[in-house]
Amino acid sequence: MKARSRPTQRGIPTPTARGEAFRIVAPGVNYGIMNRLLGSHLRRAQILVYEDFFKAVEGSEITPPLFASLILIKENPGMSQGVISTVLGIAKSGAMSLVDKLEALKLVERRPHPENRRSKSLHLTAAGHRELKLLEEAVEKFDLHASRNLTKQERETLLLLLRKLDLPTRTDSAPSRSEDRD
Repeated sequence: MKARSRPTQRGIPTPTARGEAFRIVAPGVNYGIMNRLLGSHLRRAQILVYEDFFKAVEGSEITPPLFASLILIKENPGMSQGVISTVLGIAKSGAMSLVDKLEALKLVERRPHPENRRSKSLHLTAAGHRELKLLEEAVEKFDLHASRNLTKQERETLLLLLRKLDLPTRTDSAPSRSEDRD
């Protein structure tokens, strides 16, 4: 893995780069409604998990979206950038940037798509397979560390509940602000 620090996020020094640790709860701060909001807890947990992720991949140029793309390509050889865009919920141009980066790192290669000449199929290179194996082991270890305060059963329950939030068959939509006032 190539050495590279993560001093900024979108040009702004991260708390970790400034030598500060993220605190999921800061003493003396009243969080008000945020303590009852799922999104608030998910976001704070995400920050902690991302901090562990970056410790796991320290020295590499891999970010969570790049890691997710590598996993998707490994598990679905021949998939297109468009599918990555859909699965990750990002713009097609964002998926193209991810694949460009992975290709520059020599972890992924684009090949002609067998059924669509305008599209390319994505495949891990031999180096991509080797690198991903190391990344998966490191990320899994740190992911378990992120849930160290949970029992094995609690961790499994949490994963199950989180998956229920993201069911592909979900047909309900969030209430509009006017519906909330009724």
